[in-house]
Amino acid sequence: ELAERTPIEQSTQYDVYCWAKDDAVTTTGFPRPNYAIQDYVSANIGAIATPVGGRTPGVWVVDSTPPGMIFISTESVGQETIQVTLQLSEPGTLWCAAVELDSGLPTNCRVSSVQNTVVPVLTQPCYFETFIKGAAAAATVFRSDVHIAFRNVDIEVNRIWQSNQLASSRLQHEYPYKIFCFAEDDWRIQAHSAASKSPNYVEPTKPNKVALSDVIVLANAIAMQTTLDESPPSFTKLLIADPTASDTKVVVTFTLNEAGTAYCRALRTDSAEAASPMPINTILSAQWSKVATAGVSATIEMTRLAQLHHILATSKDETSLFDQQQQYNVYCWAEDDAVDSYGNNRINQMTQGYVNTGVGTPASPSGGTTTNIWVRDATPPTMIFKRAESIDDETIQLRLQLNEPGTLWCGAVALDASAGSTYCKVSELQESAPINSCYFETYLKGRSLDSTVFRAEVHEAYRDVEISVNRIWKKDLVGSAALQHQVGYQVFCFAEDDWRLQADAAPNSPSFVVPTAPVKSTLAQVRAFAAAFGTISTLDETPPSFTQLRIQDPTASDTKIVVTFSLNEAGTAYCRTTRRDSGETAADMPINRILGAQWSAVYSSGAAVTIVMDNLENVDLALTIRDDAVSPLYQESQYDIYCFASDSAVDTYGAARPNYVVAAYAHANVVNPALPQGGTTLGVWVVDFTPPTILPIRVEAIAEDTIQILLQLSEPGTIWCSAALPDSSASTTHCKVGDFQEVNATGNCYFETFIKGSVASGTTFRVDAHNAYRDYEIKVNQIWMKNKSSGYRLPAQTDYRIMCFAEDDWKIQAASAAVLSPNFPALGAGLKPNGIRLSHTLEVETSISVHKTLDMTPPTVTLSIAAPAASESSLEVKISMSEPGYVWCRPLIRDAGTPHAIAIKSYNLFYTCASLAGCVNGVLTVPSLVKSLDYDVHCFAEDDNTFPQRPNGVTLPVQQAQVNDITPPIITIVEAESPAAGTIIVTLSLDEEGTVYCYSPSAIADAVVVSDVVSYGTHESVETIEVHRYVKVTLTHRGTTIAPMLDETAYITYCAAKDTATNPDCSGCTIPNLSTLAEIRAAKNKIGTIQSLDHSPPTFSLLGARGLSESTIQVSFTLNEPGTAYCRATRTDGNEAPLFLNYIIQAEFFAANDGASVTPITINKLSNNANLPELEAGTGYDVYCWAKDNARIPICQPNAANGTVAVCSSKMAINFMSQTYTETPFSTSVYPPSSASTVRGGRIDFVRTWDTTAPELVFVSAESRSQTSITMTLQLNEPGTAYCRAYKSAPASDPSYAQILAATGGPFSFELPSDSTMRIFAAYAYRDFEITVTGLAKEVLYYVWCIAEDDEASDGCDQRRPADDPSCGTNKNNVTLFEVDGRYTLDLTPPKISIVNAHSFTQDSITVQVRLDEAGTAWCAAVRDLQKAPTLNQVIAADFKSEIAIPGVVNVVVTDLARDTEYDVYCYARDDGTLSATNDTMEVHYSVKNGISYTDVLATKTDAHVIYDSLGPLLLDAQPPHNAFGVSSSGVSVSLAFNEDVRAGSGSVIVRATGQTDRVVVASGLHMFNREARIPVPALVAGKTWRVIVPSGVIVDIAGNAYTGIADGIYNLQT
Repeated sequence: ELAERTPIEQSTQYDVYCWAKDDAVTTTGFPRPNYAIQDYVSANIGAIATPVGGRTPGVWVVDSTPPGMIFISTESVGQETIQVTLQLSEPGTLWCAAVELDSGLPTNCRVSSVQNTVVPVLTQPCYFETFIKGAAAAATVFRSDVHIAFRNVDIEVNRIWQSNQLASSRLQHEYPYKIFCFAEDDWRIQAHSAASKSPNYVEPTKPNKVALSDVIVLANAIAMQTTLDESPPSFTKLLIADPTASDTKVVVTFTLNEAGTAYCRALRTDSAEAASPMPINTILSAQWSKVATAGVSATIEMTRLAQLHHILATSKDETSLFDQQQQYNVYCWAEDDAVDSYGNNRINQMTQGYVNTGVGTPASPSGGTTTNIWVRDATPPTMIFKRAESIDDETIQLRLQLNEPGTLWCGAVALDASAGSTYCKVSELQESAPINSCYFETYLKGRSLDSTVFRAEVHEAYRDVEISVNRIWKKDLVGSAALQHQVGYQVFCFAEDDWRLQADAAPNSPSFVVPTAPVKSTLAQVRAFAAAFGTISTLDETPPSFTQLRIQDPTASDTKIVVTFSLNEAGTAYCRTTRRDSGETAADMPINRILGAQWSAVYSSGAAVTIVMDNLENVDLALTIRDDAVSPLYQESQYDIYCFASDSAVDTYGAARPNYVVAAYAHANVVNPALPQGGTTLGVWVVDFTPPTILPIRVEAIAEDTIQILLQLSEPGTIWCSAALPDSSASTTHCKVGDFQEVNATGNCYFETFIKGSVASGTTFRVDAHNAYRDYEIKVNQIWMKNKSSGYRLPAQTDYRIMCFAEDDWKIQAASAAVLSPNFPALGAGLKPNGIRLSHTLEVETSISVHKTLDMTPPTVTLSIAAPAASESSLEVKISMSEPGYVWCRPLIRDAGTPHAIAIKSYNLFYTCASLAGCVNGVLTVPSLVKSLDYDVHCFAEDDNTFPQRPNGVTLPVQQAQVNDITPPIITIVEAESPAAGTIIVTLSLDEEGTVYCYSPSAIADAVVVSDVVSYGTHESVETIEVHRYVKVTLTHRGTTIAPMLDETAYITYCAAKDTATNPDCSGCTIPNLSTLAEIRAAKNKIGTIQSLDHSPPTFSLLGARGLSESTIQVSFTLNEPGTAYCRATRTDGNEAPLFLNYIIQAEFFAANDGASVTPITINKLSNNANLPELEAGTGYDVYCWAKDNARIPICQPNAANGTVAVCSSKMAINFMSQTYTETPFSTSVYPPSSASTVRGGRIDFVRTWDTTAPELVFVSAESRSQTSITMTLQLNEPGTAYCRAYKSAPASDPSYAQILAATGGPFSFELPSDSTMRIFAAYAYRDFEITVTGLAKEVLYYVWCIAEDDEASDGCDQRRPADDPSCGTNKNNVTLFEVDGRYTLDLTPPKISIVNAHSFTQDSITVQVRLDEAGTAWCAAVRDLQKAPTLNQVIAADFKSEIAIPGVVNVVVTDLARDTEYDVYCYARDDGTLSATNDTMEVHYSVKNGISYTDVLATKTDAHVIYDSLGPLLLDAQPPHNAFGVSSSGVSVSLAFNEDVRAGSGSVIVRATGQTDRVVVASGLHMFNREARIPVPALVAGKTWRVIVPSGVIVDIAGNAYTGIADGIYNLQT
């Protein structure tokens, strides 16, 4: 009834059914109407003018209402972005745009200029729809497609379009805007894209759009929005003088682009910290800062790394002063003073990346780091003398140091006593006139043009450098001269630091200016330094040279090299030889290696001397255990000889100081032995007298006319080989082995001539052996006639002997060497190669033995092929052969490829011919073939050659033939079924190519013959590729009348098959082959009886869903027929497209239904997978349900046991709900948690799970920020409200929710709002929020308890059935005390201080009694009376302090004062900060310490007087002296002398000896004379040791300070 009254909905498609009856009457006039039948009503109308039915599908009800725009929220989310959250009342599209206020920029659209008159843009711009929709080219399209009504969508606007629509710009920072939004529905798109349309359908022209008035209403609701300031400040200037103006400070001049505060810190560039980014907190801790106004320069002046008091510094280097001539990195950082829209601080700070970016250009900096700032250097370097000496005949060398990096220059100066005035003398150096001669700096620095610059760069302080001076500059500074041999000079040195170079060469800051000059030595420093080493004289040294250096080449002996030499002065020559091919060169031949060979001879004068070398080194074998001690010289080898010499010179003291030939001379080539230019003779040959040896490796015949010989030579040379007949041969035209001779070189068979052969006759077979003991190959294929007239090719299968000859390449090798010594004869005159003798040729021939040439011709074979008439599995090959051998054959399917001969032989099917005359028409049967297939038969033949000969084989022509097919195809029945009404499908296969026919008679009892099956059955062709594959034959007709099959009717089916056999190689075969009657009946039995099928999908007759727990949704349903339903949930806010059926099935939430009762399905996950989480609490889900029925169809298959009859079963033929039905909402009037009994489809929207879990309240931190409050920083995991309350003492039990809310001045709370209507969601979940509990007392221990509740009462209870959960409400967590030890409120008040008194108890101190009203530390300092009061830092820096743990009085002792002086005492106090509830010393250490003001310090001023004397007198002398011997026993006067006047005190002096009575002198009995005290000691017993004991206080000074006294045993006297 309710459905009948449901109104027509706009923007909805309807199917319209029309039915009619006529007004017909009977013959008697009574009504007898004719009705339109149901089929006509259900048939589509077709054409409007000629309808063929009464159903008009897909008629749209027009949508004429624009969508409603619903404002949810808005906020500025960035400095250029405003976000608007909206909803639409129906699907459509939303656009938003930013609009200027009326006071804004005129180039953009302002609020009052937005209009709805459609006119050209240039004359009246800002048409509201055009402007709000924007343009993609201008990047001003800010839109969202709204697919579901009343769903939140976010639109972010970050640009504004100009009113002329030519350009756009980003939203300005901190700038107010209005947001205009426009909407249109998707009526036109929805109607156009519908799956079906009625014949009457006319395309809508446009969507429905909101009016300007709607836009303005929404804009007013959104209100004005201002973008944020999120930009940190930046430096517009960051300048640091480089180098600094002062050597003690670094000054930073900066400008900011906005008001803020800058902080800077300096760090040595070479420190380890400079390699890492500078943390911002480290910059802040330096405490160098300055507040600046935007665009106004300010300065920060740094005098040390950090301006921390030493009490606060954690390491000494934190407060280090700047070092001169050092580079520093300066790091600067800034923060602005930005506020948010509420006026709260919202400071933007420079990023770590900006701070650590280089400044670039100081006038427009790119970052805050200025690297490599120099602190200037103002101190000259100090020269340090280490050593000075003359190192050759014109060079003086000095070894020096500098105390800092710099440059040293030295120059030679003539002695005052030297003759002439060409050079500056010692006394002439001056510093008064740089333009005059002998100006010390100019003269010592020299000039490169005159080769008088002798300098050293000192890169590291206190490291030795050497300067060698070898020339002296002329006084007129034009020209110079080498230092004279054995002449004395004074060497002066000059230094300047590399401050200017170091600063200029190092990586520098952008502000760097090169220093004008380095810091230099003075003339006084130069003279003082020269006096340290005095006068130095040069030496005399000249090495000897060879006047003759000869070596015979090649040598006269093959074991020795003889060197003949003479020198230009007396001395000793040393030589060493090395093989030229050793790889050693002059670079490997230092002097010590030449000397180490120990080949030498002494030359005095006159005739030449020789050195004879027969080994690489002249070692004593008895004194060495080296493996290479014996290294003799090898013949036919080149050697390089290196010779060196030294003279017999001595130094000026007569000690041996020989001069040696330099390595360059020793390594230079001799060139001319009579006038040597050096000591090296390269490429001397040791003579070769030995012929080579032939080493045969292998000989074999490789062809019918060729024998191959493989040989080696014992040394490089040439080998020749030739063929000769065995001595047993009957031939007389060729040389036999016994014919060879070496006596007559012109006679027949002379071995060398005959073996070398003739090129013209083609009998020269040779090879050049370039390397000893390497294999070389010679191929001989002709033999020379004995008379040398011609050559003759070697015949096949003939025996031959091989003769070889060789000679070395000694002459060629020697003459063609790359390097020849100057002693070698021109063109190798007189040299010749060494050839072998006939005996060696015969030795080689004997080892080679006889060799026969080969047979390499295969046999001749003819083949033919045929197919046997009675076989369908074999072929026959007929074979004829020309010689004994074998024929192998292998069959392959036609065109399968050509096998290798090895593959043919491996098949092991062969024919043997044993007759020497060959064989004719032999038969080879090829078995095991497949019928009707074409084959290629591949054959290979070989003769019967055996080892060492090899068989000769040949691949024969391919023989082709087809195997016979003499049987019909075999039908294999697989399966038969009726998958649809009036259809039977038989699945079968054939074993060969052909055609299959299947036929069903009209009745089961009808008689059937083979021709019926072929003539009236359905047939399918089976191609070659389909053989043995399943073929489906579909039957839709029956009987010989070919009538359609009936629904749900039983049928039998016959099948026959016919092949395509041709049997081209068979005579008398019948083709093609067709199935027999027995075979088709057998096929019928295997197919069985099949019945056709009927089917239709199920529908829901009841459907509904509701939440049952936090993770459970229950679906209730009934089907219109037995079947199974599947359901799946998907999150409503997931904006997923409608679920496909396979997704619903894959979820695996299903239940079977009998078609009558109500069945539940419980869903607790998106998919029933153990690895997936359960459904989320308090979340809306869309549930899709789909069903299938239980329909089945019969299937028949051959019995597996015997295969002759069919076994029938059935299989599912399920009918499924459609995708469209599943996507359709289950009802338009019933909503969860209720169920609908009239069900439109399977989709149930927005089924919400419960939320029964209390929110999670996460403790982040707690702190007291004032003396009267504690702030809790917490987080919530879901929307809800948190409450906190503070107690001075912990309650006996946890407070209740009501008690927390009843806090005085409270409740103290924070609400986290929900940001979704579809789930438990807050955008700021797990983000910090604060609850501040106020109204507390100063520095009191409080315990703060907190509790939270969610918003389930308002958000979810109305979506539960009251019967399921009658007590639904908010969920509260347990009240929690996060800090069990509590927390103190802050103490931000400094202590109260008062001075009780100030007294002096010692002559250098004042003790001040200070009273504090709380625990803390007191500092005191004293200044002389009437002097200026100390600053607060000076009071602390004096470091006279005392700590007190509780309120009260503490003593502070101020020391290091002048005695008998008036002082003013000032004191400062600071408390210990706020107490820690957990007694955490670090927490207390880092808490704020409150110190009194400087005004309070001045108020503590107290006068005090340091007493004059507080120290006792000091004993200076005692007479008689300690342990004095022979003291008078009749009495003695002991005299004690002090450092000040003394007087008698109290007590007595005791004089004591062992075994004797003490002698006692009371203090009043002492005699005092100014600084002297005399002790009258009465008579003593002689011969004893008496100990004088003076207790403390017996003697005092004038002020009453007691003398400490003399202890027992310290002062003794012997009588």
